[in-house]
Amino acid sequence: FVLPLTEGNRCSYVESIATSKQPPMWMISHWWGTPFSHTIRMLQLQAQSRSCQGAEDMIYWCCTMANNQHDLTELEDADVLRSPFARAMLSPSCVGTVLLCDTRVTPMSRVWCIFEAHITQQLRHGLLLEKTEKRRYFLDVVAPVFQSKEGSGAVTMTMLQDAVWGCWNEIAEKGGVFFPLHVARIGVKVDIKQGAASYENDRRSILNYIAQGYASRDPPPNEHPKYEEL
Repeated sequence: FVLPLTEGNRCSYVESIATSKQPPMWMISHWWGTPFSHTIRMLQLQAQSRSCQGAEDMIYWCCTMANNQHDLTELEDADVLRSPFARAMLSPSCVGTVLLCDTRVTPMSRVWCIFEAHITQQLRHGLLLEKTEKRRYFLDVVAPVFQSKEGSGAVTMTMLQDAVWGCWNEIAEKGGVFFPLHVARIGVKVDIKQGAASYENDRRSILNYIAQGYASRDPPPNEHPKYEEL
């Protein structure tokens, strides 16, 4: 729905509706196949658990809304740290990443989401102090739990909330429903070398940055300890 709504000005959705700057508080890492109603419910759960003033005060950075879908030339820069995704996470106002999963953890099969996970982990461990002064950064992981095993019927949103130092709070829309263990299992078994991208140059730049600390469009290493670390 974003393209038709912004066709007149050929700008991002945020630019078409915002009346002032929108400094991001949370970075959304997701894939475009998530039902929009699920996205809203997952963000509502995360916002209600994190905001002291009310969920309506939370400002999220979502590529679908923040990037100009009519002109994606910003993504052509070989330096992935200059991409809109990295700039959002490195911005002083951004305190963490919220990863929106489906039952297959599809975001972790996409190379840009893998990149976001890598930057998130670097920020959580204070490894990008030359780029930002932030010394604390959070990762919240949200996933649906379906009533039936076939992934249909009633759904409850659940979340692992980053409580720092390797601790996590488990939160759900209703009692008696818990974060799905299989999502965590799939997540730790992701083979990042298989991350898919719309453009091969993006995949190369991101894998080289993860492996070697700098972006390059040369073929990335087939194996590297950094792949396993992430």
